[in-house]
Amino acid sequence: MTCFLLKHPGKNKPELQCIPFGPNGSTAKFQALRSDLSSVRDDLELIDWDLKLAALSTDEPQRLVRFLTGALVACGGWVLSRSICEAESAEMSFEFPRSSCVEIYAVLIAAGLELGRESHLRMMELCLCTKNLLESKAFDIARINLSVGIVHAAQNSSSSGEHQPQVA
Repeated sequence: MTCFLLKHPGKNKPELQCIPFGPNGSTAKFQALRSDLSSVRDDLELIDWDLKLAALSTDEPQRLVRFLTGALVACGGWVLSRSICEAESAEMSFEFPRSSCVEIYAVLIAAGLELGRESHLRMMELCLCTKNLLESKAFDIARINLSVGIVHAAQNSSSSGEHQPQVA
């Protein structure tokens, strides 16, 4: 049986219409439940941890955003928005349950991001606070707005003055 929530113009209450898979093709109409009338999450919901992080990366922005998206979802988070400004920067906004904050922090590091000092301190504070309040705050939501500046690697490492050890 397939069900659809239909909103008709001029009516205050939406209608749940279910279409059974049967030979007679009849349809049934049901009154929508109260929980069906509202969104899953209220837009005015208060999020205690709304962090703004800044980082640098030498990776291509498209590759970085794809990697982070998959890794964040694998850790139980969800991506709200993501954007790439040519080859100069990338921005992502994502949320996750606080119980997975250590995994999220590890993903940011594993992606090769060079977080700024303040960003490290904010993530450390979130992880320590969550650890101390795990029983009561594990399923609270944390949001991160991540801005990544892309640093283009020098074409010739010898011109940058760095000495590369040679492997024998």
